[in-house]
Amino acid sequence: MAAIPPHNLNGVLPPFAGTDVTSVAAHSPYRAPLSEVVDRFATSARRIEILKGFFDLRRELKLLGIVNGVQWLDGSFTEQISREPNDIDIITIFEPPTAWSDPAIMAVAESRTDLFDTRESKKKYLCDAYYLDAQGLNMRILIYWYGLFGHRRTTFEWKGLIEVDLAEDEQAAADLLAQKVIP
Repeated sequence: MAAIPPHNLNGVLPPFAGTDVTSVAAHSPYRAPLSEVVDRFATSARRIEILKGFFDLRRELKLLGIVNGVQWLDGSFTEQISREPNDIDIITIFEPPTAWSDPAIMAVAESRTDLFDTRESKKKYLCDAYYLDAQGLNMRILIYWYGLFGHRRTTFEWKGLIEVDLAEDEQAAADLLAQKVIP
């Protein structure tokens, strides 16, 4: 059974899918494996390019030790729209690596503007990327970001998000992506 529900009539993922309001799986963010994200959204050359950038960003984060947490995926990439998306919107909620307690290592991580500056991550990885430190996260901040990403910008319509686990190895999904042939 797919974790990501079908788009609604307005072309967005619904914020709730199903009849059991107590089911976590029926609420956004919808927890899905990367292979399902590829199956569902690698439908054009541009979308494949965006997913490749996303997988590259994930690999770079892991090289910095960011391996525990989740990523919320959103934006026009996750919608049914008449144009090609420019990028994928991502919120990474992560546990900082213990090595970051060393100021020298933290300085190296902070110098990675290609990852941590949204303008740079858009250019290099096609990811409009934002980060939340899970250790310092309070409910108000989480609600703010969910509310911001959980609405369409123009109509303020509620929409669903997709959640992927940072610990998941993206290689199998990247291999699946490499097999996609778009006519």
